[in-house]
Amino acid sequence: LLALSRDAFVVTAGSLVVGTLGVCGLVLVGARRIGRRIGRIVERCEAIRREGIAPLADASARLARGDLSADVAVAFAPLAMRTGDEIGTLAATLDAMASDAGETARAFGESRRTLQALVGVTQRLTGAASAGALGERADLAGLAGAYRELVAGVN
Repeated sequence: LLALSRDAFVVTAGSLVVGTLGVCGLVLVGARRIGRRIGRIVERCEAIRREGIAPLADASARLARGDLSADVAVAFAPLAMRTGDEIGTLAATLDAMASDAGETARAFGESRRTLQALVGVTQRLTGAASAGALGERADLAGLAGAYRELVAGVN
């Protein structure tokens, strides 16, 4: 009976050791997988900051100083981590932020082009006025909102 108990103990202890090692292995594999996914998210955050937000901030500051030559294009391929966990939710949120940064860059470009048109119209009107052609009127096509009102008021 004692020999059987000792054999049972060895089998049980061996099973526990093998099971524990197996669980540790699964935990390590899972941790590496999570670490890689988080690493991709961290890389995307840095890319959005470096290639999206920083160029937009620089171009906006230049525009505020009257420099209409600054343009910016922002485009990111989606991370597409379609998982049902928090990491997948974070990745989807970053994909949305990247898309929003692209839309903001496109809107910035439209604003820049509108201001360029406004400056061009104003230069033509002031040039005509300086030359004595006070009957010259600006073309309001392509101008909307407050920009259109401003030029219409000058007309």
